[in-house]
Amino acid sequence: MTSISEPSFEEQRPQNDKLLTIEDVRGLLGVNASTVYRWIAKSGFPPGMLLGKKARRWWRNDVENWVNARPFSMHEYYSRARGPQ
Repeated sequence: MTSISEPSFEEQRPQNDKLLTIEDVRGLLGVNASTVYRWIAKSGFPPGMLLGKKARRWWRNDVENWVNARPFSMHEYYSRARGPQ
């Protein structure tokens, strides 16, 4: 009988994906850490994973996918509609 194995950790992630610290996420999104944690609690932001008691990491692709799935705010909509000033 042949058993089906689950894909390895490396096979589950895109090759160009990398783990981000809270500082990386803050820099990428331009927000402070409390905003990231509020988004986790209320807006479906990826919770990341704990690598220890205090070491949380996020996959870059998970963060980018969350951002790309968000609807535009009205400010962003009008800014994009007007184009570069």
